[in-house]
Amino acid sequence: MRRVADESPIPPEWAAYLDEMAPRGHVAVDRTAALILGVDTYSWLERDQPLVPETAVIGDRRASRMADLAAHSRDLAPVEVVRIHGVPTTTPLRTAMDLGCVLKRWQAFAAMNALAGAYDLAAADFVRELPRHRRRRGVCQLRALIGHLTPEVESMRESRLLLAILDAGLPVPRAQHRVDLPGGEWFRVDFAYPHRRIAVEYDGSEFHDSTEEQRRRDRRRRDLMRQDGWEFIVVTSADFRGRREGVWLTQLRDLLAATHHNRRW
Repeated sequence: MRRVADESPIPPEWAAYLDEMAPRGHVAVDRTAALILGVDTYSWLERDQPLVPETAVIGDRRASRMADLAAHSRDLAPVEVVRIHGVPTTTPLRTAMDLGCVLKRWQAFAAMNALAGAYDLAAADFVRELPRHRRRRGVCQLRALIGHLTPEVESMRESRLLLAILDAGLPVPRAQHRVDLPGGEWFRVDFAYPHRRIAVEYDGSEFHDSTEEQRRRDRRRRDLMRQDGWEFIVVTSADFRGRREGVWLTQLRDLLAATHHNRRW
């Protein structure tokens, strides 16, 4: 997931659809709405083929058919629709609520975190809207994820990492924690247990998410923090496959246990 800034987030292939949406009663929803709002929840594999907008119509209103596009009916209140780049789109909160229901669990968590961070949404905002979704498919997942909402998380994969930590029953780490070193330098880490000097980070270098200069800075930052007594667990996408997820979670559990007690002997 990436947050889209500056340039128009709307794919060129959507132009023909979006120009017709408003006159035909369509509203952009779900991942299409998120992208228009500046939060990209589409996978890189999906980006290899043309994306068809996800749309809905309000309530029982009948929408005019559009080529290659089927709109579903959705219980949308007028206040839950805004115009972005001239396109009728669900609001950030409604979009986050919808994605919390319809996406797979960790992708849903990532989308909720990204929209909450981009639009200053709090868990209380989500809780306030829950009654409207009480009979909806996926609402149990949504309700549970609201309790873990962490807007400070900066990427989809960081959200996945955090959810794995929480699912393992481990203590909740601080997201985007600032670490001040004795020499005056300071750094941020993805997740930290500051009193135990344990940091957990996602390394996306295999996805070319960072430049060589960024990777060099990461190595220097971690070396300096280790000299100051910090322990690091660095997780990659491969660490979520099969038994490997259990390996780094066990390492984290062992580190937390080793630094937990205050006995002298």
